Amino acid sequence: MRLNRRSSRRIWVCSTRSSIAERNAGRYLKAWADVTPDPDLRRALSLVAARETTHGDVFRQRIERLGFELLDKDDDPELAERLRVLGDPARSDAEKVRSRRRDAAAEAGVDAFFASLDDKVADESVDALTRDTLRWFVHEERDSRALLRAAYTRVKEAAGG
Repeated sequence: MRLNRRSSRRIWVCSTRSSIAERNAGRYLKAWADVTPDPDLRRALSLVAARETTHGDVFRQRIERLGFELLDKDDDPELAERLRVLGDPARSDAEKVRSRRRDAAAEAGVDAFFASLDDKVADESVDALTRDTLRWFVHEERDSRALLRAAYTRVKEAAGG
C-alpha cells in the first residue's frame, strides 16, 4: 500500500518525536541502571533502557524508509538534567523514583498517546509495516511501563514509603 502525502507526514511527525524521545529515555534509564546498587532494579532498568534505545533506532529506520530524514538534534531540554539526576550514584533509588513520578494528568496523557497509536494501527491509509511497527511499539511500551511500575513500587516500599 502506498502512503498518501497526509498519512506520510502524520506518521513522520509522530515517529520523529518518538525516535528522539525513545533514544533519550534509553540514555537516562541506562545511566540509572549503571549506578543502582539494587540488582532487581538494575535488571528492570537495563531491559527497558535497551528497549527504548531499540525503539529509537527502529523509528529512525522507518522514517528513512519512508523517504524522510531524522535530523540528529536533541530536542529534549530536560535530557541533561535527567542524566545528571538519574546517573548520580549519591542519590537514592527512592529519590530517583520520586523524581520520575507522574501525576494523574500525565498518566492520562500517556494512556491517550497509546490510544492514539492504537487508532493509527487500525488506520488502513497507513502502510502495513508502519502499523505493525506501531503495534509492536505499543505492546512493548505497555509492558515496560508495568515492569517499571512494579520495580518502582518495590523500591518505594523498601524505603518505607
